[in-house]
Amino acid sequence: MYLFIVNPHAGRGKGLATWKQVELLLQQTKVEHQVLFTRHKGEAIELAKNASLKGIWTAVVAVGGDGTVHEVANGLYGTDIPLGYIPAGTGNDFAREWHIPFDPLLAWNRIVQHEVKKTDVLMEKDRVMLCYISAGFDGYVSRRVDASSWKKLLGKASYFVGALLSLRRFKPFTLKLRLDETDYDFEDVWLVTLSNGKSLGGGMRITPHANAEDGQMDICIVHKLKKLSFLKIFPKVYTGKHVGHSAVTFLRGKQAVVRTTPNMWAFADGEEIGDHPLDVSIISQGLFLL
Repeated sequence: MYLFIVNPHAGRGKGLATWKQVELLLQQTKVEHQVLFTRHKGEAIELAKNASLKGIWTAVVAVGGDGTVHEVANGLYGTDIPLGYIPAGTGNDFAREWHIPFDPLLAWNRIVQHEVKKTDVLMEKDRVMLCYISAGFDGYVSRRVDASSWKKLLGKASYFVGALLSLRRFKPFTLKLRLDETDYDFEDVWLVTLSNGKSLGGGMRITPHANAEDGQMDICIVHKLKKLSFLKIFPKVYTGKHVGHSAVTFLRGKQAVVRTTPNMWAFADGEEIGDHPLDVSIISQGLFLL
């Protein structure tokens, strides 16, 4: 039996429309299933966690955006129940990482094949992250976009517009990073991203060389840039062409302690997690995935 956890509001209502397509196919093919709908942020974690205690599921399938699959993954972490995903959000970076089809029926066809893989996950305190955790300019922009009246109207383009609007007020910060046994200090930092996948923000290839199965986190630090220079390099992130720029530093490791001055707001898989110092580790093969 399959359990579907559906965020009906994901992707400006796309979550519900996507579920209706999948539900019709399930009925036609007589697939045994149950469905639970989320009503508020954080609920999918508890739904998945409670469901995992029953031990009757072939898989638990998240239907929604990166925030939805992030929550379901946190509820399933530590169990042997595989996670399925039918993308129905705005960014869908996790789907991009694992080449999950955006077409819901094709995504379901992948799930029903039941080819179980294991993905690495990032861990910060007791939170699991599938794709990334990031602090700095992108978090500043994300907070502005989430509070805006135009996010729903602009969709995927809202982050780019928010970035342009945020340039004038954002001030670079100081970063102290301990990666495994080595200490680093960076001045005039725009952002620091610790990644398990290649992209964030709906396809921005911030760490294009990252691999969610190699047991390593990939870190990108953008620093020592004037605002005009940042504006020039920013669009290159969508294609990964920022690699090799003198203001971009890439590092790899298994455990990172991140301290910023002043404290920067951090986001994980698109979800705001606060402005506290970060202690992040990579958990190799930490989650079962379809």
